[in-house]
Amino acid sequence: MRGRRIEHVRDDQVPFVEQWRPDLVTVAIGGNDITGRSADLTALGREFDGILARLAGTGARVVAFAGFDCRVMIPLARTVSGRAREYNTFIRSSVTARGATLVDLWRLPRMYEPQMWAHDRLHMSTQGHVLVARAVLASIGVDADGVPEPPQQGDTRSSLPQRLAGDVDWAARDLAPWLLRAARGRSSGDGREPKRPVPVSISP
Repeated sequence: MRGRRIEHVRDDQVPFVEQWRPDLVTVAIGGNDITGRSADLTALGREFDGILARLAGTGARVVAFAGFDCRVMIPLARTVSGRAREYNTFIRSSVTARGATLVDLWRLPRMYEPQMWAHDRLHMSTQGHVLVARAVLASIGVDADGVPEPPQQGDTRSSLPQRLAGDVDWAARDLAPWLLRAARGRSSGDGREPKRPVPVSISP
């Protein structure tokens, strides 16, 4: 769920996985944690490994995601990008140790094409989700032919004035509200409930 931190996943979501015993579990956590000014990456890495160990212990096939490089979309994001790079080393090590499967968004081809991202530059667009869905299917050996690859776009390069105008618009629309929520200790996920709070059987 959007806005959740790693301890919320550990305490609120992992127990349901342990109870339900699904065949496949995907794990994409830690992105909200590394944006904090006091982020302890070593501690986050230990938390991630503990969660992955519990999920692997259910007998499910576990697919974990290494995060993307936010510098490509977000100006002045060098600090968070460096944290993401370091946190990814913990993720990759844990995936290897726990016998999980890795989908590495940092290195995923076409991940940084503009059409793969929503207007907030942090969450993927529909095409971005399709790209990642195909990567997940490939990682577990499932034919992705039923999920068409996002179409290639032509030259989307813009002039410097256009880029600056876009950055200003993004800062006012998306960055400023995020900073205000962070200052108040709030999250975009506050008040959100799971889309599917109970297990649903899906036929192939």
